[in-house]
Amino acid sequence: MLLSFRRPWAAPRCALFLSLLALWAGNACHRSAPDVAAPVLAARINGSVLTVPEVSRHFHRRRLEQDGAGGVGREADALLLQQTLADLTERRLLTLAARQQHLAVFSAEVDVAWRQLTHKWDPQALTETLAKLRLSPLAIKEDLRESLLAQKYLRAMVLDRVAVLDRDIEVYLANHPALMTHPEQVRLRHIVVADALAAKGVADSLRRGETFKDVAAARSLAADASSGGDLGLVHKEALPPTLAKMVFALKVRTLSAPVQMGDGMHLFYVSERMAERPLTLAQARPRAEAILRREKESAALAEHLHALRKAATIEPHEVTLEQIL
Repeated sequence: MLLSFRRPWAAPRCALFLSLLALWAGNACHRSAPDVAAPVLAARINGSVLTVPEVSRHFHRRRLEQDGAGGVGREADALLLQQTLADLTERRLLTLAARQQHLAVFSAEVDVAWRQLTHKWDPQALTETLAKLRLSPLAIKEDLRESLLAQKYLRAMVLDRVAVLDRDIEVYLANHPALMTHPEQVRLRHIVVADALAAKGVADSLRRGETFKDVAAARSLAADASSGGDLGLVHKEALPPTLAKMVFALKVRTLSAPVQMGDGMHLFYVSERMAERPLTLAQARPRAEAILRREKESAALAEHLHALRKAATIEPHEVTLEQIL
């Protein structure tokens, strides 16, 4: 879901509204002429119409995002359709509530967000992606406007009202003594290549004595290639469990086996390891505060969304996979 905490790499819910993938989602402001003339309803949410074409665009964007990671077949598609409908319903509730509070997003804000979200894209790649998804830059900006409006509402009505007091932090540290110890960290680098043959070429170059930084700069497909593929200091909690287990088992200055991920084949390299060490109360407080704030924000968001749903008039219409596919 767009508002989910399920992914290990995910930010709090409001931040997901600004992900590049959110650009790909269609919205009520962008329909082709047939949709406007004869919309097929998926739901009415407090009188606001959600159409099947909207659901279809979100569904196919989510499918592209998962790229097979979410499973294949009719059962997986049915589950994805349910999640898509729930996502769109939540977003519509948020934007409707924002307008009731007289919140607005201005064109200058949309333009800034657009530049931030597309500046790393190759223009041709962006054009091809939009064509594949049958979207125009105008449609994306309208969707982005809705996302920013929902984000602005969440910030004003929920997140800014979450308080973390000194006493809360002290109690939290008392109940979580592990936070008084800084976890083991590694300085992690990576190189991203297209296939196994390219991965073998990277390994051969390193065996010949070339530095990881130079090989990364010359061969990596990742955006951080120019910095030598440096991912900085990371601890286990920052990585998905399977990847964390593999990375922290690596010896210093040892190359991992190729790991296939969504954006290519990754080769990881640990250049430094920092052992676990005790922390003072002052050192432990920032991390405890950050964790506690995330927990409070998550609970507040869930409670607020539940209240919006409970007060809403939602009239769902049956949407079948045949309509979406």
